[in-house]
Amino acid sequence: MVYEIAATLWPLPSTHIFSSPHMPITDILKSAFVAGLGLPTTTNFESLQYRQIPEWDSVAHMQLVMEIETAFDIMLSTDDVIAMSSFLTARDIVAKHGVPDA
Repeated sequence: MVYEIAATLWPLPSTHIFSSPHMPITDILKSAFVAGLGLPTTTNFESLQYRQIPEWDSVAHMQLVMEIETAFDIMLSTDDVIAMSSFLTARDIVAKHGVPDA
């Protein structure tokens, strides 16, 4: 029962959008931002900053973290989650976890 309540409040990551092994790393990260924040694919990702758009609030931030962890099969530390304040910072954090060409 607790899981059912949590699942309605906290959707599971959308793993289906990250299925192409030949997709460039930056495109995978953009897909995570689209899924996690509900952004259009035409967004200027390089200028995205936490809390500078209504879609990127604290709850959406945690959804974004789940999307990134799922997309790259990594586990972000608390410090990483707190430091992730922009798309560019997220790209650096992913690269720090050994994902090539981020």
